Amino acid sequence: MFACSRVETENLFYKPKNSYNKKREPSPSSNKKNDSQQRMRFEKYHEATLKRNQLQQELQRRHQLCAEKERLCRERAEKQMALKKVEECNALRKFYELKSAQLKNNNGLRTSCSSNSLSSNSTLSSSSSLLSKNSKSLPSRTMSSSIKRFQAAFKIYSFIKHHIEKRKTLKIISYLSKLRSMQNQLLLLKSINLKGNLTFESNNNQVLPISVDNKAFLIYKESILKILNKLNNDFSDEYYLVRERKFSIINTVNIMLSELDNFRVLQYKNFIKNIEKKHRQVDDDFVIINRI
Repeated sequence: MFACSRVETENLFYKPKNSYNKKREPSPSSNKKNDSQQRMRFEKYHEATLKRNQLQQELQRRHQLCAEKERLCRERAEKQMALKKVEECNALRKFYELKSAQLKNNNGLRTSCSSNSLSSNSTLSSSSSLLSKNSKSLPSRTMSSSIKRFQAAFKIYSFIKHHIEKRKTLKIISYLSKLRSMQNQLLLLKSINLKGNLTFESNNNQVLPISVDNKAFLIYKESILKILNKLNNDFSDEYYLVRERKFSIINTVNIMLSELDNFRVLQYKNFIKNIEKKHRQVDDDFVIINRI
């Protein structure tokens, strides 16, 4: 019924050479487009790497500057402490020298008094001359005692003053080291990229711990707020260096919190859009089912 001749069958299975096995060669315009796209991608990648390297170099430079400032403050404090120790040693040495001189003078006076008491056969002229000498030496003794009292009071004042300054420098160094550790914690938190989609309730844009991504977001924000509370409660504005470092860290904390709020608002908008899309799909399916 469907018999064909030999010629027809040959014509059916005839395939000319190089008809279907030819590969489509790309046109020169498409090659140019691909080259330009690759070039643009390479340039963008190169720019991104340069920016990344510049940022890393800037961070390293800032870390080095902070470390250098802390080292200089530490060296200055150590030098001041060494100078204060030398001054205290000199003051103590002078104090003990004065005490030894006073003891020698007292011993000399005692020996003179004993010799005067033993000489019972001395004349009235010699006793009158001794009285005149003692009356002349009385104002000199009062002057020397007042000078010694003034020197002792000055030594006590200088000791208290140097002790207070030493305590201040040690307190500043401890505050700066604590602020440095907090700044490192913030840099570590800043290097973390929050990924994933946050989930919300339909009428509430607050982040609740109802998913893994929400919990990660809340932990991240809570760690930043803890650092902010420490800065506000544990550090006073008494010292200039501490105050400036504290304000710079508070500025970075506020920037990070504002970025988190922007991220939360954007996630909430996307969440509402997805819900509206789902409702539209359900409505369309319902309309299609009713038509059927």
